[in-house]
Amino acid sequence: GTVGQAMNPNVLTVQEDLSVGEVMRIIKNSAELLHNDIYIIDNKQHLTGQVPVRQLLVSSTDLKMKKIMKMPTHSLSARASVKSIKTIPNWNNHDNYPVVDRQGIFLGVMDRAALNKAMNISNEDRTEPELSGTAIEVAEIFWDACANMIVPNQTLPNRDKKHE
Repeated sequence: GTVGQAMNPNVLTVQEDLSVGEVMRIIKNSAELLHNDIYIIDNKQHLTGQVPVRQLLVSSTDLKMKKIMKMPTHSLSARASVKSIKTIPNWNNHDNYPVVDRQGIFLGVMDRAALNKAMNISNEDRTEPELSGTAIEVAEIFWDACANMIVPNQTLPNRDKKHE
């Protein structure tokens, strides 16, 4: 029932310092990862912008992606419920939504096909009362609270492995 479960993680991403010409060459070799937009990330994998593929076709090949990119109007949290997408204004007018984690790291896209499939499945499987949705929301709050208490790479007692 979450966006992260339904999203497509196989998406073409590029760095903002690449030129339009360089990105066009990348697209030729990665067509299976292409959606309607090219997603721009920084060196820490944070989403910094997106560029419609059609804009690449009319842009000068020496322009940097940073010059033509725009921030997405909406991005989705991987932990959000699929049904929460309906709260976004004009949610059904978009073909793709970028999906990010709590730190803004780009994870993939929720495309229209995945969204429709997830909404149909979630609507068909909703034979139980909304109590299950409440339980998921409580579990997400608990997970967030626990995640904030654990320091990355902290050695846990009685364990040889480090927290990842």
